[in-house]
Amino acid sequence: MPFSRTGVLADADSGYHLIMANIQADVLEGLAPLFPTRLHPEGRLILSGILTDQADAVLRTYESAGFALVARRDEGEWTGLWLRLAAR
Repeated sequence: MPFSRTGVLADADSGYHLIMANIQADVLEGLAPLFPTRLHPEGRLILSGILTDQADAVLRTYESAGFALVARRDEGEWTGLWLRLAAR
């Protein structure tokens, strides 16, 4: 598997140990159902580009998609979320 890859998420392989997405909240929420099948079971997902006042809604969407919060960082009006797949 290549070290990094860009492109359309629907075309991505599975088993990535790290996925990073710096996109606005509404796009991130739409992608939530696609990430669990692309991420390695022990992998991590980092989401950024989220306005702080939208971060709680994004987090709820990802928790509903099977993720758990590892850490959150707020910096000014921006938020980053570090997620992992929740234990099943």
